[in-house]
Amino acid sequence: MLSNENGSLSLAGWLREFLRLEAAGGLLLIMAAALAMVVANSPLKEACFNPGG
Repeated sequence: MLSNENGSLSLAGWLREFLRLEAAGGLLLIMAAALAMVVANSPLKEACFNPGG
């Protein structure tokens, strides 16, 4: 486990520990789906779904 001098995990260590959890994959999938829904319903959808103009 990566920890700094006061015993707390660094960002890289925290991320590594989080990704070892079984639930991490499900949480990342939910977050990606939510982000996709936000982009699909925003002005950014033209840039994503029609990149040529």
